Amino acid sequence: SRVRAEGGGQREAEGLPICLVASIAGMLGATLAGASPEQVARWASIPQDGQWYVLDLPAHQPEDIFAGPSGWPHVAGGSKHWKACMQARATSFASLLRAFGVEPHCTFCKDGNTGGFDSHTTGQAHFHAIHSACEESLENVKEEVWHETCVVGGRARYNHLDGEIRVLREPALPDFSEAQTPGEIPQASIWFLAGPAAAVSVRPGGDRTQWPNLWSLRNWKEKMDRPAR
Repeated sequence: SRVRAEGGGQREAEGLPICLVASIAGMLGATLAGASPEQVARWASIPQDGQWYVLDLPAHQPEDIFAGPSGWPHVAGGSKHWKACMQARATSFASLLRAFGVEPHCTFCKDGNTGGFDSHTTGQAHFHAIHSACEESLENVKEEVWHETCVVGGRARYNHLDGEIRVLREPALPDFSEAQTPGEIPQASIWFLAGPAAAVSVRPGGDRTQWPNLWSLRNWKEKMDRPAR
């Protein structure tokens, strides 16, 4: 949502009332309402806006990057071993995005992509897809198996091979959601943010199937109620 004050010239931006909330706190309060304190803290822990940050280091390291699947012990051990090794990281990534009301969808697998992200990406079909990627790409495989999902206020990446999780928080715009009158807006005839977006496409340029608020009537009501009010 955006607001604009008509006429009246300009005001100095300094000394504004509490209505100017330029920090990430305002964004978090709106977009992570109802999320667990743990997930809010994880997102707030990002040290700097506009840069990729490693939230969770790789959970597994290769013994030989040129050896294909056998060079990665958690891959070489078979699908059951893979599930045990990757479950915690897949759940960590899915839980972070679910805090934003987004269910990540595996874009790496062409077939058999059913169930939740964490159950699918630790399953047998996904394991075989990663195993094949290791056979084909060898030392470059890690860079070819990143999953990225956009959320309101940033993006998150999950590496299907080693479980590394990276996040990027976008710089927060000045937010005038607490403004009571047009006079509390610092400059006339310019649009200002009155509240963050309720949803964004989980993939840049995505069609309607990529917008979480269009996934169901329930999602629409949950996400659009706040900005409508």
